[in-house]
Amino acid sequence: MNKFIGLQVRNLPIIFIVSIASLIFGCQGSEQTTDSMDDLTKTAIPEGSKTYTVQVKELVDKDYPDNPDIGYYSKDYQNFHHTTLNIHVQGDSIATFEFNNDDEHASKVTLKDLNILTFMPGVPSWVKDDSYLTEIGIVNQEWNRQQVKFTKEDAQLIIEGGDVHDQINRVDLARNCLNSGLWEIAMWKEEDGESKIYYHGWFDFPLDLYSNLVNKKSGIDYETYKPSCVEWREPAHNPIDLNKLRTRNGMISALEVHDLQDEFYPKKGARLKKYKNIIYPENPTKISQFLTDSSLFSTFTIPGFYNTKDPRTTELGRFSQFKAIMAFNIVNPNTTQKDLFEMQLFFQDKEAKRNTSLVFGGLSKSEIPTLSIEDMNNGYKMPMGICNHSFYETYDYAVNHPINNNPYYGFILDHEGSWLDSHSIGIDGPLLHWDDQDPNTLHLWMLSFERHAFVGHYKIKFNNIRS
Repeated sequence: MNKFIGLQVRNLPIIFIVSIASLIFGCQGSEQTTDSMDDLTKTAIPEGSKTYTVQVKELVDKDYPDNPDIGYYSKDYQNFHHTTLNIHVQGDSIATFEFNNDDEHASKVTLKDLNILTFMPGVPSWVKDDSYLTEIGIVNQEWNRQQVKFTKEDAQLIIEGGDVHDQINRVDLARNCLNSGLWEIAMWKEEDGESKIYYHGWFDFPLDLYSNLVNKKSGIDYETYKPSCVEWREPAHNPIDLNKLRTRNGMISALEVHDLQDEFYPKKGARLKKYKNIIYPENPTKISQFLTDSSLFSTFTIPGFYNTKDPRTTELGRFSQFKAIMAFNIVNPNTTQKDLFEMQLFFQDKEAKRNTSLVFGGLSKSEIPTLSIEDMNNGYKMPMGICNHSFYETYDYAVNHPINNNPYYGFILDHEGSWLDSHSIGIDGPLLHWDDQDPNTLHLWMLSFERHAFVGHYKIKFNNIRS
């Protein structure tokens, strides 16, 4: 266990210090309630809606051998088919998704009257006057998964007919972390007292509709960002102007930081399922074993599945030596939240050739949960980028936490304060929770590429940060 005190900075160039100054889903359900499931008139599509019909692709184990859900299936997994999807769009923001049943034994599944703008990348008002921050924000929202959960208690979910209509208890709709337009549908059913996945499908969201919706959401020209969003073109590595995202309002004293890289993480939930997609190191037992540029993970491949035959390289050696931390209370340009703060953590590789920092800001002290280490998977998770949705949310939470009110930002920066692509480096984002024994101690866990593993754990003791 390595321990570093306060704001001590070791062997960092002055310019570095100055310039940087789940396929497991959400939890709670919506509070809305449904009417009788026998009322089939609820699926009536309003007059004037425009309908898009797309095909849904289904994969079995021979097509998807690296599926982390293998071993956790329902007995009915992929036995019932939904190969045609109708997307009915009403006006410019309401959409209904009808996953049609291919035979009488399959249930028809509908997600009705969704605010489809909730699923679109966008940019908040305080960022729009900076073209580079706008690009980084849009691209990172597109390159990070947004998966939304619906349960039987949600008025938007309607299940009709078929052999399992009364057993389906959860349906998730995802805009995955690849090119624009690549979406997924997943369903679970109650079986043997458990909720088990019984269906997974992939489909292409119509790009002309997608483009119009993105433009509508933020008043931007989607064509400007299309090369990065559709063709995965990496933006330039330019400096990030943090002053556009916040104003500092006093330093927070960090009494000590423990870098727990010589320990491992609880192999539970998504990390248990995805352990098979860690290619190197083999059979890791310490986080430190990931902190080299030799680490390899299963790549997430079009249309949206893990592929160990195409290993994803990393630059995780950048984080092998933790050097220092700075933290500040901050004010966001557009929100009234009073408990926001920012952390900047500084690292160096073992050869002292690369200085790298992690910056996480717009963090609300009250929204970060207090948890034990065993329950840490329920922590506050966010992708890298600006004003993102979380990886996994309920529909109610997503609608009531739009990006134009989200003060969050997260970046990896080089020694000059320039943006680095977190996907190339092998980081997906932070998971945060307060320590259940000490209210002023924060646990920061770093999620690897595609959240296969945790590649960092820092226990940060602050001086009365929550008082």
